[in-house]
Amino acid sequence: MEGIFIILVASLFNANFTLPMKYTKKWDWEHSWGMWALWACLILPVIVAYFSVPDLLNVYKSVPIGRLMLVFGASFIWGLSAIAFGIGVALTGIAIGFSVIMGLVITTGTLIPLVAMHPQAILTPTGLCVIVGLIAMMIGIFFCGKAGREKEKHLTGNADASVDSKSFKKGIIMCILAGVFGPMINFSFIFGEPIRANAIDFGADPLWATNAIWCLTLFGGFVANSGYCAYLITKNRTWDKLFAPKTASHWGLGSLMGVFFMAGIVFYGVGASKIGDLGTSIGWALFQGPTIIIANLSGFLTGEWKDANSKAVKTMIKGVLAILVGIVIVAIGKII
Repeated sequence: MEGIFIILVASLFNANFTLPMKYTKKWDWEHSWGMWALWACLILPVIVAYFSVPDLLNVYKSVPIGRLMLVFGASFIWGLSAIAFGIGVALTGIAIGFSVIMGLVITTGTLIPLVAMHPQAILTPTGLCVIVGLIAMMIGIFFCGKAGREKEKHLTGNADASVDSKSFKKGIIMCILAGVFGPMINFSFIFGEPIRANAIDFGADPLWATNAIWCLTLFGGFVANSGYCAYLITKNRTWDKLFAPKTASHWGLGSLMGVFFMAGIVFYGVGASKIGDLGTSIGWALFQGPTIIIANLSGFLTGEWKDANSKAVKTMIKGVLAILVGIVIVAIGKII
């Protein structure tokens, strides 16, 4: 139960890491996202790993270069998926884009480790609970997407007002790519198990040894995301916006995004390790499911749904309840 609780705490941070972006209004998306990448994927992972893993450089030196490149490669692909996420949601709308992406992220990130690494567990009570719980979460995500679409229709008065057909198709492709490759951060974590083992051998507390993995994993995400943001800022010639008047608070908000994201990642790693062999399957489902619920609750609290009609709100409640049921079923699978 301790591992499950820790992962739920991780979800709380993960669901809210983009919240500060609501208040960086003098910056464009690439400025805020680039600041997030700097703190979440470079500065904080290095600091956390340095202070929690003794002799960090020698830990990496003791791991075969091929394994290190595998971890970095998976994380770089995850970084590209984050870019596809932003493009896909912009072209399809938050409701449809978020539903397609999160549906694929939870499904692939949960089932692939289960099938590839623990096929013997699929037909056990635990494995069946994971699958049934996953189905319930997918139903919930469908209702959440439907609710978002209903809200968009109510606010615009036109179901197709926000996107044209060509852009929508391009957006769906981006969403599918983001959803399929989004779990690569989880796979990078799995591939990095030898790093964790070596960190323990060098004296790291087993509870925090996963930080050695995250330091390398998130660096791959930094290269992809910061590179894309720098490209956009250069293309649009908006470097000066970073230092525009009244943007000092934006730097603090950007770093806060990094703190929230890094806290979510660290707690997920600790919780997944405590769950045991199926930690990257059960843990991933328990990490992403509550993230969706909490993100929607945060949206309610910050006024995103204040103008939505009652039908959209009721549909959203159905989705949240279905995801909650799925979370409970997956958690029961760990307990039995």
